[in-house]
Amino acid sequence: MGEREIKEILAEALGMPAAEIPDDAKQGEFEKWDSVRHLNFVVALEKRFDIEFEPEEIAEIRTLGEVVAVVETRRR
Repeated sequence: MGEREIKEILAEALGMPAAEIPDDAKQGEFEKWDSVRHLNFVVALEKRFDIEFEPEEIAEIRTLGEVVAVVETRRR
């Protein structure tokens, strides 16, 4: 598990190639990364990694790096 895999999940949620998503991606930088796709991304992460996000976390995570950090914390 790592940033690359999470980026692939984000790319699928946004309907775009992972190569087009920079490592420092932020939600506000992508027109496609709206609130609905954000929730789809979170649900896909929860299913893939068998984790659960707190509602507050879902609202607060806005960058790829923040998502990676939360997933890694949950997987320990």
